[in-house]
Amino acid sequence: MVNAKLDLFKMPPMDTSTSSYHMVTIQPFTTGTTPIDFQVDAQGDFVDLNRSYFDVELQLSSTDNNNLARTANDTDTTIAPVNNFAHSIFKQINMRLNGTLISGQDTKRIWKLLNNNRQAGEMILVPQGTHRYTLKTQKDALVPFVAQRRHMLRMKHHLEPLMMGKLLVPGVQFSIQFHMNAPELIFNAVTIQGKIREIKMNMYLCVVWLNETISRSLMSKMATQKEIVKYPTVRSEIATQSFRQEERILEIRNPFQSRIPNFTMAALVNTAAFNGAYDRDPFCFEKSRVTSLKQFIRGEEYPYESMDLNYNDGQKDWTGYHRFLQASGCMTKGEPNMVLSKDWGQYYVGTYVKNGNCTLFSIDNVASGCVDCPYLNSKQSGDIVYKIFVGTGGLPADTTVLLLAEFENLIEVYSNQAVLNDIIRGHTPGNA
Repeated sequence: MVNAKLDLFKMPPMDTSTSSYHMVTIQPFTTGTTPIDFQVDAQGDFVDLNRSYFDVELQLSSTDNNNLARTANDTDTTIAPVNNFAHSIFKQINMRLNGTLISGQDTKRIWKLLNNNRQAGEMILVPQGTHRYTLKTQKDALVPFVAQRRHMLRMKHHLEPLMMGKLLVPGVQFSIQFHMNAPELIFNAVTIQGKIREIKMNMYLCVVWLNETISRSLMSKMATQKEIVKYPTVRSEIATQSFRQEERILEIRNPFQSRIPNFTMAALVNTAAFNGAYDRDPFCFEKSRVTSLKQFIRGEEYPYESMDLNYNDGQKDWTGYHRFLQASGCMTKGEPNMVLSKDWGQYYVGTYVKNGNCTLFSIDNVASGCVDCPYLNSKQSGDIVYKIFVGTGGLPADTTVLLLAEFENLIEVYSNQAVLNDIIRGHTPGNA
C-alpha cells in the first residue's frame, strides 16, 4: 500500500454523466387561496427533486388587521409564530405523479426532528423558520414580521418524491397542493390572535441535462427494454388517539392495519392545543406523567424490555432517552439529531422539575438495528398493540397521542408513464 499523499501522477475520476443544470421558476396555478396548487408539466429532461425547493413570502397581522410587535420584555408571551414556521403553516400536502397520489393524506403533521442533526438545525433549517426552543428565540422569530413587513422563508418539505435520491425521468407530470393550517395552530398567543394576511409561493425546479449517450441509454432501457424505474422511499403515516385525563392506561390496537413499521414514534400533546387553542403550543410534546410505552406483536412484548420511568421526576429518563437515540438511528449513524437530552423527559432547575418539549417515545423493529441503511429490510406483519401507562395522578389534561410510523415504500414508473405507489410488502415467517 502506498500513502495517498504520494499518488502524484493520477487524476481523480471525472463524472461525465451530467453536463449542466438549471433552476426553473414554477408559479402556483392558484394564488391567494387554499390549497395553493402547483401544476408542473412533464419535462423533456431529467429532474432532480432533491435540489428543488420552495420560497414562501409571508405577511402577518392580528386578526383585526393591526400590526404585530415584539415587546422588549422576553417574558411577555403576547404572540409568536410556532417553531419550524415554514412547515407548520401547512396541515396537509398532496403530491401526485402522473395523477397517482404519492404523499399520505394525513392532516396531523409532526416535526421531522429525527432527519436532521444539530448542525443542520442551526444552519440549514434556519431559513425555514426553525430555532432553538427558548422564550427569547420564540419572540425573536416574530421580528421579521413586525409592522406587517413581508418576510421570505425558503424550505424543502419532507415529501417522499422530494427525498428520493434519484433523478425523476422525463415525461412525468406532477402536481403539489398545499392546504393551510388554521391560524390557531401556527401562532402561540395570549392576548392577541394572529393570522397570515398574505402568502406568496414559488417553486424552483432543478432540471438536469445529462450526457447525450447516457440519456439515450437510460430512456432506451425504459422504452424499448420495458425496464421499470424504481424509487425506494420512506413513507410516513400518522395515527391519532384520544387519551382522557382520568384514564391510566391507553391501548391502541392495529393503528396501521396489522403492518409492522420499521420505526414508531409516540408523542403526547395537550388536546386543547391540538384542537387549536391559541394559548397552547401544538408542537409541545411533554412526558405527561407517562411511566411506560409497550409494543406487543402477536401477543408478545417486542423488541425491548419494559420501560419503567418515574412519572414525577427524571430519575430514570436516561433509559427512555437512550431508547430514543437507539431507535432513531443515532447509534448506528454515529451522530446526534436535534433532540437534546434536556428536551426529552424531565430535568431539574434548582429544586424544580421542568418538562422538556420533545419527549418522543420511540421503537424500532428493524432486525439489523439499522433503520437508515441503504438496503431494504425484511418485513413483518401481524397483530400489533401499543400500551401507554400513566403514573399516579393521571394525565395533566386531556391528551392526544400521535403515532408516527415509517414504512419502506416503492414508487415505480413504467414505460407507458404509468406510476405505481405502494408500500413494499413482504412477510418474514416465524416470530418477530
